[in-house]
Amino acid sequence: MKKIIAILILLSCPVVIFAQIALDIRHKNVNEFIKQEAEIKSIPFGIETQYITGRNVGQPIGYRRKEKDKKLPDLLVYYFPIKTDSSVYRVLYEWDETNFTHQASKHSVDSLQAFIKKYKELLALVQKQFGEGKTTGSLDDLSQIETGKFERKDNFSKDSVEVEMYVTLSNKYLQQGNVTITPTHRIRLYVNNKTAEEGTLKLDKQKVIDADKKVKLFLAALTAGNFDEARKYIAKQIASQVTNEQLTALQKEVKDDKWKLSTTGVQLTLGNTMWGNLRYRRTDDNLEPPTEILSITIDENYEIMGMRPLKRK
Repeated sequence: MKKIIAILILLSCPVVIFAQIALDIRHKNVNEFIKQEAEIKSIPFGIETQYITGRNVGQPIGYRRKEKDKKLPDLLVYYFPIKTDSSVYRVLYEWDETNFTHQASKHSVDSLQAFIKKYKELLALVQKQFGEGKTTGSLDDLSQIETGKFERKDNFSKDSVEVEMYVTLSNKYLQQGNVTITPTHRIRLYVNNKTAEEGTLKLDKQKVIDADKKVKLFLAALTAGNFDEARKYIAKQIASQVTNEQLTALQKEVKDDKWKLSTTGVQLTLGNTMWGNLRYRRTDDNLEPPTEILSITIDENYEIMGMRPLKRK
């Protein structure tokens, strides 16, 4: 009888653990997840970052779950609710030491095996429900950890639910001038509900291509110090108001024109207007997230309204 009980306990453990990873969030209310977090003693976690979301998607509600494996950081869970009915648009599960320490440090390859083990467990869970997905990268070559190139990504889609997940492990530390690359050890798993109504302004693909060309011409002129030429690519209503002093300060931050388009999205202005957002990363930066970002706002005519350099600490 004791053997039977022991077997039942062993078989039930994965179910208990993975019941806390929601892979089907369709027709679920965010309050259901809030109740679940309370039941498993999660700690509400204030999220300082302001996320750019669709007009109908609220800011995420965050919870911190204690991780049993001491070699892993605690799990952060983010719930993105739909404003109109509190259904769930997206859930993000994240294991990242910088969420709590605000600084990363090198770890031995042996200790980082915990991340790989966790990723494999999550991967098996997702594959069981979604089947085989699209994979890039590998979990095999551990020598890539020291060079900053150890990464695996997997994408799945089924019945209006999309799962995106990746692990990146890097002990690389490099400081060159004002740019510093620090170690990164992270797992992220996104669950996206495609049946939810985001209410997002869709950016026209061809116009994004045209806007990207304008941005690159602007960067070339800016970094060359040709400010009059650079103003030609700024929205007409503000171009004359941009001073040489402002462009000089921006030139120092941007440094050169070696940038490539990374992501596109939308953002809500103070006037409640939806504008486009183009984010650029340096052409030689393959880290996730990038070390440096250029966040560029474009108006409804796909002209440059603002540019903000961002650096990962």
